[in-house]
Amino acid sequence: MRLKRTTQMSLCGPEPVDHPLGEELESISGWLDAHPELLNEVAADLSARDARSRCGLSCESIMRCAVLKHLCGEAWRGLAFALRDSLPVCRFARMDPLNPLKKSALQSAVDAVSAETWERVNRPLPQAAQAAGVETGEQARVDSTVTETHILAPSDSRLLYDGVRVLADLLVDAWKRLGKAAVPCRDRCRAAKRRCPAIRTQRGKEARAKLYRELLRTAANTLGDLDAARPAVTESGAPWSTHWLACAEHYSGLLEAVVVQAARRVLLR
Repeated sequence: MRLKRTTQMSLCGPEPVDHPLGEELESISGWLDAHPELLNEVAADLSARDARSRCGLSCESIMRCAVLKHLCGEAWRGLAFALRDSLPVCRFARMDPLNPLKKSALQSAVDAVSAETWERVNRPLPQAAQAAGVETGEQARVDSTVTETHILAPSDSRLLYDGVRVLADLLVDAWKRLGKAAVPCRDRCRAAKRRCPAIRTQRGKEARAKLYRELLRTAANTLGDLDAARPAVTESGAPWSTHWLACAEHYSGLLEAVVVQAARRVLLR
């Protein structure tokens, strides 16, 4: 059976450290010790898992590891290293420094607790802050820190392809609703998609400029098909026509701006 609390620390356990981080962790640890009822919420989620696996970390250590991950903003690998490297962190988590856990074990243990349980565990915190006069709870603070991430570079070829793809979807939608006789069009999405990666991988300037001209011609033809379909959609007077025309006006304007921008760059080359 999984223990709720770590009843006895190791004789080799770390002592309190005279450091601002250590003092902050000791303060949080004291608040958690004053609310042992929170461990019942965590233990309820872990009971089903304990029936089919061996007993591991105590419920107290699991909850404290989740608090540490939230406070430090670390990934599981970073949290596992902090538990090995930092004495205040290891003391706060109530874990044996001679038997550290790997990141996969930490993640598996914390992920066993549901989001609904963490919501119930967090409820006493704002109430305690209001009672102590630390926080009124009338305003919420959101972390908007900018983090580095991989994004797709907005190249001219990609923007042209996206414009052709969106307008082609509008034309196909109108063609299905009104028929081919009212909306004669051609889906040029495949041609644009084929030229988009070819432009990125082409090394020769002349060959790349030729592919750009073909892609620009595809975009211009798609814009022409959209202009030809607008009268039929307007005359239909269907409920969906208003939204279709608004989308056509918006996205065609964006594609026209990209066509002008890309054409200038191709000509300057």
